[in-house]
Amino acid sequence: PAPAQSPSSEPRGPKHWNGSVLASQNAEQLFMPDDKAAEKLRSIGFTSALVVPQKGIFRGSCAVFNLGDGSVNQLLLKSNIAQYVAFEIAGGDEYPNSLMGAIALIRQTFLDAQWHRSVMQAAARYPVEPRPEFVADLASLEGALNATQPVIFESTDELSLLRASRIAKEFSLKLWIRGSGYEYRRLDAVRAAGVPIILPVNFPDAPAVQSPEEALNVSFQDLRSWDDAPDNPKKIQESGIPFSLTTATLKDAGTFPANVRKAIERGLPADAALAALTTTPAKLFGIEKSVGTLEAGK
Repeated sequence: PAPAQSPSSEPRGPKHWNGSVLASQNAEQLFMPDDKAAEKLRSIGFTSALVVPQKGIFRGSCAVFNLGDGSVNQLLLKSNIAQYVAFEIAGGDEYPNSLMGAIALIRQTFLDAQWHRSVMQAAARYPVEPRPEFVADLASLEGALNATQPVIFESTDELSLLRASRIAKEFSLKLWIRGSGYEYRRLDAVRAAGVPIILPVNFPDAPAVQSPEEALNVSFQDLRSWDDAPDNPKKIQESGIPFSLTTATLKDAGTFPANVRKAIERGLPADAALAALTTTPAKLFGIEKSVGTLEAGK
């Protein structure tokens, strides 16, 4: 379920100069229960979900919610699980409006957060000096810089995963990846990155090739993606990369079970698929004492 935010509310408090840096947001404050969405996810077997803020490059921290009935307080299972970052490009003349600009803003923001941490430490040691400006969106990244809070980078292809890996190494981040489904294209490099992947199963539809005209409009790359994408979970599993499965990027979450079955038909072991929906994400998010296995009290 996507969190809701009032479009009419003006940003308040000590904000970052760039509107795409929203690291101080957190899902537990933005989330509003959606009974229909929760019921649909429950109908395909989900009892809890990782909820992510939907706006910005630095989108803020994620939280896990139960998908039952109740208030936000009752449904919240764990907050501040990870910071979420996406290579989002702004429209129009706003900065950043290119991938290069987005990467530059991400790196600059982590550098600024390091500076912010050091000047606040200096201010605490020398209280007689003028106090530096406090920026909540930079202060919220301290856990990421200390590697006490993971950072989930959203990838849209195999190259953005590798970009995220380089940024994580530069700033010693504890990196997780929201995968793209194209990891199989650079499997050796993905394996070398050695980071957990939250893996979509949004496989391409069969290209339309019924007529010669339609066939000419389908590229060889599109044909390969259609044929190879369902093998991606199997290849990730065989490579020893820790992964979980997600409904993210699906137009209709109801197609999730059929796509998982397709991945199993293409070689993903059924027990690996089950673990990727239960024990693996539960351990990754630190909630294995509450969810992930069928035991009394869970």
